[in-house]
Amino acid sequence: MRMNTGALFEHNTNMTRNAKKYISFAAFVIGSAGLGYLSSLFSAEFMGGYAAFIKPPLSPSNVVYFLIWLFIYILMGLGAAIVYLSESRHKRIALVYFAAQFLLNFIWAFVFFFVRALLVAFAIIMISFATVAALLAHFYRISKAAGVMQLPYLFWTGFLAYLNLSIYLLNK
Repeated sequence: MRMNTGALFEHNTNMTRNAKKYISFAAFVIGSAGLGYLSSLFSAEFMGGYAAFIKPPLSPSNVVYFLIWLFIYILMGLGAAIVYLSESRHKRIALVYFAAQFLLNFIWAFVFFFVRALLVAFAIIMISFATVAALLAHFYRISKAAGVMQLPYLFWTGFLAYLNLSIYLLNK
């Protein structure tokens, strides 16, 4: 009896390829949610003063913030995994924007919640908005699905800019 080693090798290669996909998706989703969680811990430590701010209409509750961020981080991770696994020569720059928006998110949280420089935080969130828009465009160029997954993040960043500027204006 002769074994078909070519088919066995192909089967193992497909299993390895599939494992890489699953691991990449899990790593990007868990990593995105984990970074979001770290950001929330950092923000929560300094949110005591946030409760004292006069807030504009449409200000969501903490539970709503959490649920929206969780949804966004999952979509970000899924989109990043799709881009990472792509064969596109543009994926590197797309993933640089992915990392940059996380950095800007941390900087914004620090400036808004700890430093309480609300106008500077607004400038940072506007830069973040532009970065997320660029991220979306780069992801979309590689995968329409990955790009569309970033739309809630873009809308949310715009909404947070509204909240940031409104809180500044209401509390200056």
